[in-house]
Amino acid sequence: MRTATRKTFEVFKLSSPNGKNWWKIEGRPKGRRERFYFKTEKAAKKGASDRNNQIAAFGSQVALPETERVMAAECIKLISPYGKTLYDAVHFYRSHLDRHASSISIGELCDRITGEFQRRLDKPRDFSAALYFDERDLEEVPQSVRRNSGQAP
Repeated sequence: MRTATRKTFEVFKLSSPNGKNWWKIEGRPKGRRERFYFKTEKAAKKGASDRNNQIAAFGSQVALPETERVMAAECIKLISPYGKTLYDAVHFYRSHLDRHASSISIGELCDRITGEFQRRLDKPRDFSAALYFDERDLEEVPQSVRRNSGQAP
């Protein structure tokens, strides 16, 4: 059974050079050994420090390219005055995009309404149930209702 290994990078001096490189850093951030070679001890320490800082900030399973790390750091600075995190901002923006994707434009809404009105106007109408009154029907209406029918309630 394999013993537990460190995920962080450590600096080593080589007993014989790898080309012109005398220094290496080695670590297992993702479980597999990774090695990087450097010409000077200072460069090797800086490389190990940068990679270890990246692991501490983002974890070992997500490898962000340098440009995305810089962008994330800038975004964090922009929203920090509002007391929000990058996580909050991303989830807010995602819900905004979901709402926007499910909505329609005013022009499309007007087209739909116009189509529905046109459909209703073109539909044949049945007027057989409409009530038409003649003088004989009015005789059945009580006198009190006929007197008040012209007045506003």
